[in-house]
Amino acid sequence: MKQYVLLSIFIVTALFSQAQQFDDTPPYKKNSSLPEFKILQADSTWFTDLLIPEHRPVIIMYFSPECGHCQVEAENLAQNRDKLDSAFMLFVSYHSPEEVGAFVKKYKLDKFRYTAAGRDTEYNLPSFFRVQQTPFIAVYSKYHQLVKVFEAGANAEELSKLLQE
Repeated sequence: MKQYVLLSIFIVTALFSQAQQFDDTPPYKKNSSLPEFKILQADSTWFTDLLIPEHRPVIIMYFSPECGHCQVEAENLAQNRDKLDSAFMLFVSYHSPEEVGAFVKKYKLDKFRYTAAGRDTEYNLPSFFRVQQTPFIAVYSKYHQLVKVFEAGANAEELSKLLQE
């Protein structure tokens, strides 16, 4: 009898362990805190999550410079900069830091008061959010807790409303 109990415990433990391995829940749904990251900027310096000012909301936009939707999104954000200027804007791509820098300059995203842009060389952010398409936007509160994710981008009006809440 004792052997059956031990065997049952072993089987249940093995099944539970195997079920956890197949958990397909994106990490951001398990952890609402701002994720750790390190991006390489166009000036060859590194920017990390530790450099984001405390008590400042954060908007992360993961994009591709040649993506038409990303270009429209960038224009909309730049045109409505005054509505979003209280947030820290983080523009991230897997493209080269030079391409990211050129995109940011072209759409005047560097004019935001608080901003950083660069390449996620380790692919941490798209893995954390399980990005399927660009533009992808994540909004964090001033306490750096996740407020909302936009898997297909968002306009400045939607983002502005979240910042006011």
